[in-house]
Amino acid sequence: MTTYTDKGPKPESGRFLSFHHITFWVGNAKQAASFYSVRMGFEPFAYKGLETGSRQVVSHVVRQNKIVFEFQSALNPGNHEMGDHLVKHGDGVKDVCFEVEDLDAIFQYGDTTHTFVERAGYKGLYLPGYKKPLVEDLFVKTLPPSGLDFVDHVVGNQPDDEMTSAAEWYEKNLMFHRFWSVDDSQIHTQYSALRSIVVTNYEETIKMPINEPAQGKRKSQIQEYVDYYGGAGVQHIALNTKDIITAVTNLKARGMDFLKVPDTYYINLRKRLQTARIKVTEDLDKLQKLKILVDFDDNGYLLQIFTKPVQDRPTVFLEVIQRHNHEVHLGIMNKKSLLIKKTSILDDYRVDWSNKLGTGVNGPVYSCQHLKTAERFALKLLKDNQQGHREVELHYKCIPHPHVVNIQDVYANTVQFPGETSIHHRLLVVMELMEGGELFDRIAKASRFTERNAVCFTKQIAEAVERCHSLNIAHRDLKPENLLLKDQKENGIIKLGDFGFAKVDDGSLMTPHFTPYYVAPQVLEAKRKSQSGFAGYNSVPFQPYTYDKCCDMWSLGVIVYIMLCGYPPFCPTTPTDAALTPDMQRRIMSAQYEFSPADWSHISPQAKDVVNRSNMLYEAQEVHSAHLTSMRIPERQIYLKPIAQANNNMIRKRKQSQIGLTPEEQPPAKKTSSDEAIQKLEDVINYWEDVFQQDMLSQLVREASKQNPEFQILNNVLSRFSWNGISFDEAVDKELLSQELKKLVSLVVKEKVASENITNQT
Repeated sequence: MTTYTDKGPKPESGRFLSFHHITFWVGNAKQAASFYSVRMGFEPFAYKGLETGSRQVVSHVVRQNKIVFEFQSALNPGNHEMGDHLVKHGDGVKDVCFEVEDLDAIFQYGDTTHTFVERAGYKGLYLPGYKKPLVEDLFVKTLPPSGLDFVDHVVGNQPDDEMTSAAEWYEKNLMFHRFWSVDDSQIHTQYSALRSIVVTNYEETIKMPINEPAQGKRKSQIQEYVDYYGGAGVQHIALNTKDIITAVTNLKARGMDFLKVPDTYYINLRKRLQTARIKVTEDLDKLQKLKILVDFDDNGYLLQIFTKPVQDRPTVFLEVIQRHNHEVHLGIMNKKSLLIKKTSILDDYRVDWSNKLGTGVNGPVYSCQHLKTAERFALKLLKDNQQGHREVELHYKCIPHPHVVNIQDVYANTVQFPGETSIHHRLLVVMELMEGGELFDRIAKASRFTERNAVCFTKQIAEAVERCHSLNIAHRDLKPENLLLKDQKENGIIKLGDFGFAKVDDGSLMTPHFTPYYVAPQVLEAKRKSQSGFAGYNSVPFQPYTYDKCCDMWSLGVIVYIMLCGYPPFCPTTPTDAALTPDMQRRIMSAQYEFSPADWSHISPQAKDVVNRSNMLYEAQEVHSAHLTSMRIPERQIYLKPIAQANNNMIRKRKQSQIGLTPEEQPPAKKTSSDEAIQKLEDVINYWEDVFQQDMLSQLVREASKQNPEFQILNNVLSRFSWNGISFDEAVDKELLSQELKKLVSLVVKEKVASENITNQT
């Protein structure tokens, strides 16, 4: 969803106040008015016909609080305008009238018009020429009141590829502005999809969503409307109420028929609400009984229900809506809840276990194909546990969005892989297939890149991050490998995937999940504090250090840096298997990176500023992705190093595989001398006076085991302290371990001196 904050200039004169009334052209106005009075709780309000001097058209007007509907029919059989309209469209909305100040005009789109009414000084009942109803409706006092207050919004449908022009008409002629918009990746079901733009007046008192169909597995609801209505028109009218439970209860008592909702919707709704930041005050059991839908975000929620079409053609229907601090979504955003299917995925998809597309944080990804449509998808396998469910739920919460990989289906199945006898419980997540590959590969393969390309991708990534952050979700693993391209186009669509590290930012983000090249300073600080506060490492009471979703902004800055020069700003200074060296940590913590003249001389100051504004320390990280979505950088040509010439650690392994180097031909790793190794070990021991840093020890172990044979005994010493090769599995007696390591240092020094003496004698 894209939300627009720019209203444009305020009109110099004239003001839209509200919806004044909505006019229907119908075959029998009297019966239509009676239907709305009996079923929806309206009351007869005004009349114009033969008795009032109108010889061509009869009008029956009904009202409920601020909602006014007018029903018109032709009196004269020669009224070809109304006759032709009814033959083509059937009963439907002809005119949406706005109450205004200082305006007097009529505008039209398709066969639907807009009338402007200015009531300044007018004391009449309704409009000139209208009188009180001829008869009283006896049902008004006998049936329960509906409690509908005002028109919330009016939704119009357009044929395919006409939505934008309709929205531009409102912007140009009525000085409306766009309120928000969504595309077909955001509002869709398994079989259909739609795109939508919402336009509104400057005061935002009148909201008009405009929809158009998008391609799906079968005809969409929007296309069905266009086909049956014969073109563009009003699809539904949303009526606001303060008490939807009472309203729907009474409407059903009046005989109004609403759409059905399966009970599984409410099972999943209760699960989603358990982790939501809002609380629905209404009784969920009553909402389920009445089949009322719930849509919510972190700020509020809305309740809504839709009637079945109110005429024989499946065109116009009504919506009843109640809002609780939830002004953005306009009723069409109530997407299906996450439904984890228990049936076998093989009932719907053919899985190609031999075609492994990649591996995410928590599981591999394979290719699959829908059995009926032959459409290809990606299939991700996750463990059926709490972590797997969290990844799927947070990912699903962020869709639909044009720059987040879409989830098609989710299955909970037992899986037996080919050639195996064991059974695995897995979540099988069917996602859209991103055929353009990873952004990483696009960068690595490019022979040249422009800042315009970088801007295109950065805007899309920023919008994906903004989507996560608007839902209070920290992705925590933003990197080129998790950014996937829809196709091979130069400036194609990019989408964010792999929510394996994602978590709701509830103020308790402490676990240092990250990928080293993109890790933010505050996450490293959380890592350092969590290690220094580990039970048994020091006597200081453990004080947890938390960080927030701003860590994603740092990672975004690193990605921009990589897109512009081809390598990351933070990487080990020497080739090593250690992904995060102490020196690299220090440079990240102090934001020490450079724009090497050899690689950055062609880059504009504006582009460098984008990197600088993103890679800021925690105290200064107030930048929001909205800054990036609006940036403009002059186009300049810059060149990426060919992958065969790249020496940075991030792409070293990929370079070796792509250019076909054998292990013997690969650049040898620099060996660390005994003196350096001893000094590093002493540094570890001395550093423990302040904080226990396992990373430095982990790096030393790797160097010792691979590059310094005389230090092989180090592993034996550490293994006695539950060392797993990366960290300690249990609390460590720091003093005892220090003594053992000091003995080791002393022993190696003695051996080194003895070896040197032998060499000298020789």
